[in-house]
Amino acid sequence: MNKKALWFILAMLYLFQFLILPYLLPQFYPTSNEATTILLLPLIIFSLIAPYYYDLKTIEWFLLDVFYAILIILYHGNGIYGLGMRGISLDGSSLQFSMQLLIISLCIITVILFMIQIIMKWLNRTIRK
Repeated sequence: MNKKALWFILAMLYLFQFLILPYLLPQFYPTSNEATTILLLPLIIFSLIAPYYYDLKTIEWFLLDVFYAILIILYHGNGIYGLGMRGISLDGSSLQFSMQLLIISLCIITVILFMIQIIMKWLNRTIRK
């Protein structure tokens, strides 16, 4: 499959997660367990399946992950999915958005997704031999 298609798929996933779904399902946003599932589940599925269909170099996987993180930094909906939110809302206080916390959260998510992609890439090469 075409490598450019992978960039397009990732951009469409971002568009779906950050622009379309919050509009269609406002009851789950900005934060909820459902919203967290909507964010993480497609990313994990993408990271598990894409290495099977695309034989990318390690740096290309890393660049894809960074591209997705940059898209989130450019438009993050001020704490949508709880990304960058500081505080606990259990005591009635309101959560506050922090750009530093957003970047830290995205770094953690990017590293985890990258590790999944590298493991899947290794498994695919091992199985195909």
